[in-house]
Amino acid sequence: MIPHMTAVPKPGRGGGFGQCTTTAARKGREKPSFDPRLTSAIVAHALLLVAGTALVLQGLAPALPAQARDASPYEEAREPGPRNRIDQLVFRRLREAGIRPARPCTDAVFLRRASLDLCGRLPTLEEARTFLASRDPHRRRDLVERLLASEAFAAYQAMRWCDVLRIKSEFPINLWPNAAQAYDLWVRDRIADGTPCDRFVRQRS
Repeated sequence: MIPHMTAVPKPGRGGGFGQCTTTAARKGREKPSFDPRLTSAIVAHALLLVAGTALVLQGLAPALPAQARDASPYEEAREPGPRNRIDQLVFRRLREAGIRPARPCTDAVFLRRASLDLCGRLPTLEEARTFLASRDPHRRRDLVERLLASEAFAAYQAMRWCDVLRIKSEFPINLWPNAAQAYDLWVRDRIADGTPCDRFVRQRS
């Protein structure tokens, strides 16, 4: 590569530009110069490229089908609809507010969300295979019922309630470890039994 030629003042000659030297010859004596004009040009070209890409995509968007533009691997193609009285009230309020309801999620996303929300864990491989292979129209409702009846649900919800109730044997809670364990088991049993919340807050072991 040919070294870049830079004109520098010739020493002892009144500061004139009578001598040329290369950048390679000056290496080690001076720091490389920074040209802000070059940086501005690079940024300007990058902005033009981004703006041009956006215009191209905007021009192509109307030609694509609405379903293709809105396609998502996490949502179903069908539009949502009310299934009960609560859904009817919600959908009516959304229409009044001019809000388009989100599409239903796919079975895989529903399985993951339900397992995490109710049991605090991801579904097992066997659970995923069984659920995704099912063609039962009520498979989502049945999944929720199974999760609510599982030991994992009782354990996870008991852990959350123990955090709220500060059930622990650490400072500043003066509770013996055996007492904390007994309290935790009592909370877990109440959740597993399906004790209503109004009875839960009043009942004593």
